[in-house]
Amino acid sequence: MTAKYLTGEERDRVAAEAARLYTEDGLSIREVAERIGRSQTGARNLLEHARVTFRSKGRNR
Repeated sequence: MTAKYLTGEERDRVAAEAARLYTEDGLSIREVAERIGRSQTGARNLLEHARVTFRSKGRNR
């Protein structure tokens, strides 16, 4: 299954949700990707779109 290409307001909405999951809920990029139905690269791109500051790899929660 190929994910739909996101544009405009839909991209902004999904990016904001991804950012909330990553920053507020503390999910990993992998977990965010699973929740929003995107690849890890797609989730990372959306987080970059939302201007999220990324945590260091291997961070303890």
